[in-house]
Amino acid sequence: MPAYTALSQMVDGNLDPSSFIGQISGRQQHIFQTVAAIPEAATQWLRDEPEVQRFVGVESDLADIQSNIERAAEIILRLNAVIAAKDHSFLYPELATRRRRIAAIQNDLIALRNQIHDKAGVSSPERKALASQYSALGNPDEAFVARIGETQNGYDDIAKSAQEVDSAIGAAQATAISLRMWSTTAQPALSDEQKKTIASTLDDAAKEAQAIEDELKVVNQDIVLGRDLASVGDEGLAQARDLRHQLTAAQDAEARSMGGNELAQRAMRLADQLDQTDEQIAAVVEQALVQAKAELAVESKNLEEYKTEQAGYEAEAREVGATALGASFKDVKAKFYDVIVRTDVGNVDVSWSEKEDDDDDLKRLNLARSRELKQLRDEFKDILDAGTQKPTAPKKSELPPATEGTSGSPDKGAGDQRVSPGSSGTQTPTTPTVKPDEQKPGTAPKTAPAKGGSR
Repeated sequence: MPAYTALSQMVDGNLDPSSFIGQISGRQQHIFQTVAAIPEAATQWLRDEPEVQRFVGVESDLADIQSNIERAAEIILRLNAVIAAKDHSFLYPELATRRRRIAAIQNDLIALRNQIHDKAGVSSPERKALASQYSALGNPDEAFVARIGETQNGYDDIAKSAQEVDSAIGAAQATAISLRMWSTTAQPALSDEQKKTIASTLDDAAKEAQAIEDELKVVNQDIVLGRDLASVGDEGLAQARDLRHQLTAAQDAEARSMGGNELAQRAMRLADQLDQTDEQIAAVVEQALVQAKAELAVESKNLEEYKTEQAGYEAEAREVGATALGASFKDVKAKFYDVIVRTDVGNVDVSWSEKEDDDDDLKRLNLARSRELKQLRDEFKDILDAGTQKPTAPKKSELPPATEGTSGSPDKGAGDQRVSPGSSGTQTPTTPTVKPDEQKPGTAPKTAPAKGGSR
């Protein structure tokens, strides 16, 4: 019924079908929606319509294209940000690994050269001061790795907070959907002013939520960029490199003054080879970046063309999809109406069938009751008859004998003669109506029990 009600509102023109394209096609731009969602039952039936299926297929293809364009834009943005950084030492992982290995060898070589020069008695104040500053830094690479770990952990905390905000928006969206549905199906029905107030409040909340979602998207992009740039332009590492170059130059100056010291000369040549190798790697990186910049410029131009073309397809698909959805709303509404009518008819049939079953049960119960009563009467017939015995008419043999002659008044004699008062004539006593109990031979006569005695 809620699905039928929602479709009825769409068909009647109260809701715009184009606002439900994202839900039907599965392309929600925002978590928090500005309109009430279509019930899932209606969404399922709409997707089964042939025209809607074609529209959903087109929207799915456009969604893939949009996802690819967005990913390409993010990659170009990240690459441009890394290229714009001053330090490109760690841009290529394999080359960065070699440069870190060279830096480790240079650290060890600087310590050995300091020992060689000190034993040879050659120690300039400049080299001493630079060596003291460089040793105070400790291991620059290890400190650099530790700083990167701390930075990555900080970005993880920010990402976790952003995820919590996103979850809160999702929960608010669920509440908003429930409120919108309740405002349309509340019993008793809300007034138009109340519905308008609820809709306005939810629309304002939706706009704020969408703004927060847009900001979260930017935050997530910044988090990705921050993680990419965490190893780029580290001040501590740059300071260590500058000190290392200055200290190496001071050691080279001392080694030139020690022309006869073979160890010092070999160490100077090894340090020069390490510097040349590091510069060659840096030159390869810079050359690759020049080529990458040219390719990024071309791809950025192509990406803008793709965005324009994709926007045109989106507008066309949205227009066609709204028309297809509008027609499908009517068809699906008719199907839901048939289901509801059949459900109502089925409910009536079921109710009538239940009523007939109840009537049959009542008849069976009444019949069983009558049968049981009859059985009880039959079983207790003797008791019932003894308690309610009817008087019987006297038998003809027990009546007094009739007098002979013409019947007349009892105060008359025979014929017309009256019986004279105080007549001395006697009559034979009549036989008693109730016969006395006959005594069986050999038994004592029955006597009434004395009062107060036992029976």
